[in-house]
Amino acid sequence: MLIVAVAFILPEKLKAQQILAFKFTYRDNGKQWSSPSTTTNPNLEKSMLSRGKGAQDNSASSARSIVANMYPCQSMAEAEKNEAYFEFFTQVKPGYIVSLKDLKVILRAQENGANVYRWVYSIDGGNTFVDLGPSEVKLTNYENDGSSQEPINLSLHTALQNLPANKKVIFRLYAWGGSSSSVGNRAFGIGKSSSQGSNAISLTGYVVATK
Repeated sequence: MLIVAVAFILPEKLKAQQILAFKFTYRDNGKQWSSPSTTTNPNLEKSMLSRGKGAQDNSASSARSIVANMYPCQSMAEAEKNEAYFEFFTQVKPGYIVSLKDLKVILRAQENGANVYRWVYSIDGGNTFVDLGPSEVKLTNYENDGSSQEPINLSLHTALQNLPANKKVIFRLYAWGGSSSSVGNRAFGIGKSSSQGSNAISLTGYVVATK
């Protein structure tokens, strides 16, 4: 019997790329209720970063960021109930699928503000949310320019892979642990972007055509 060996040539492994990002400039004073994505893969819908109603106005201006006084909560359950969050979404255009890899963020906190956070996501329009990361995160850095957080590995979540156009992913960042509203220095926010224009939120992944 003649055995014929057939060699299969595998395609080069795709490298994850930045597909969505938000950066802030001096034109952003931190008080805005929403900000559009500043980097958007051409095959993704334009995204928007916004605040929940429990992410209340902060009186002080804060350039190159978006900040809020989070409703004073002492647990994630309270933060969820009081809508103390920042939120953005990603959605691929028809004819493509998207798989998500990493989520990176720079966070700012003041000594009396929210100091614990957790990312969650939803793929059913915000009806149910799934926790991201191994646990909630306690912030200890109160530098004015903020600090880069450990990236969230999204590739561990099968529900965030090979998403078609009818699957919008909502990402929420809940924050809690702040003091009462009568105390100053309560800001919690995303950023700062550097004066050179660094991203405050960055999402990496793969966008692939389906035809």
